[in-house]
Amino acid sequence: ATFLRESYVRLAWAGLLTGIPLALVTAERVIWLVYSFTALASASLLYLAFASKQKWLQAILANRLLIYSGVISYGIYLLEKIPIDAMKSLRLQAHPAIMLLATAAITYFMATLSWYLLEKPAMRWKRYFETGRAVWRKPDAALARAS
Repeated sequence: ATFLRESYVRLAWAGLLTGIPLALVTAERVIWLVYSFTALASASLLYLAFASKQKWLQAILANRLLIYSGVISYGIYLLEKIPIDAMKSLRLQAHPAIMLLATAAITYFMATLSWYLLEKPAMRWKRYFETGRAVWRKPDAALARAS
């Protein structure tokens, strides 16, 4: 039996379109359900990214801003808490739309700085830490060279 990835695209759409709203609805009630529905939606989106042949979806996934967000995603992951805490200290949590937009913009800016000032320069150093292929040598030859 041959696996046809296109045959599960509808199921993946169902998982995505039910997982997102269910994760949002259960966000304040049952935390493990939020994680489960988020995992379902994420797995469905990942499957659709690889298996769907719909041009509009491929165009969205090939968007330059989305791709760049993937480049700086580690910085977003590490730095997202800083603007959130800053907004809370300014007591802006009463205005969720302002808080969301401000924290997203500040986090994106900080992650961009992190990429260009820290991560990208550090990538140039990796060649100094890479190891070559392990070469097996006879123990007697290695001992003879050491003495």
